[in-house]
Amino acid sequence: MSGDVMGIVFVRTIMIYMFLMFALRIMGKRQLADLQPMELVVTLLISDLAVIAIEDNYRPFAYSVIPILLLISLELLVAHLSMKSVRLRSLFTGHPVYVIKNGVLQQNNMRRLRFTMEDLMEELRQRQISSLLQVQDAIMETNGKLSVFLKPQNKPVTAADLNLEPPPSALPVPIILDGKVLKENLPGTGLDMEWIAERLRERNIPGVKAAFFMTVDPYGGVFVLPKEGKP
Repeated sequence: MSGDVMGIVFVRTIMIYMFLMFALRIMGKRQLADLQPMELVVTLLISDLAVIAIEDNYRPFAYSVIPILLLISLELLVAHLSMKSVRLRSLFTGHPVYVIKNGVLQQNNMRRLRFTMEDLMEELRQRQISSLLQVQDAIMETNGKLSVFLKPQNKPVTAADLNLEPPPSALPVPIILDGKVLKENLPGTGLDMEWIAERLRERNIPGVKAAFFMTVDPYGGVFVLPKEGKP
């Protein structure tokens, strides 16, 4: 392969990468497992068109970019119309289907979904549910995931059940990551470098570079993980 061809492949690859990143941001952030059928089809077609654009150096670049733009436009149009119309939404994305309803197995629905008892039991085991008798409802969602709701007597006990009022939970804020202070997080916590250094000394950590990870929660709790080996 000549240098000119390599250069074309290099440039096309970068252009396709940037173009697809922009396109996927427009379509919305989703994991592959969460895609609806229409979204999955569009994603697969875009992938094939992107590969052709990179591999076929003699094919005009626009021949791949224009179909990709058309697919993205079609996906956005379908998404917009689906938000406006229940019928269209049901046509393109389907609707949730009961696999178990009020504790009763829906065998006809399972046959229609081609969802076997082995599939169902595997899904329940992954949720630490050992018996069908524990399940009140199980619903196959439009993205292919199974939502499971336990019977009241099988649900875990909550603080509300015990008439307790636990303090509100809050996420800890990262302060140090891999030996570096995340200065952008300091203003929201009201902390400074002196406070951080003091907390590290209390844990026999000589300095910021010797700390691998450090977080602070809104209640004053501090977690520090020192670096292994030499800082």
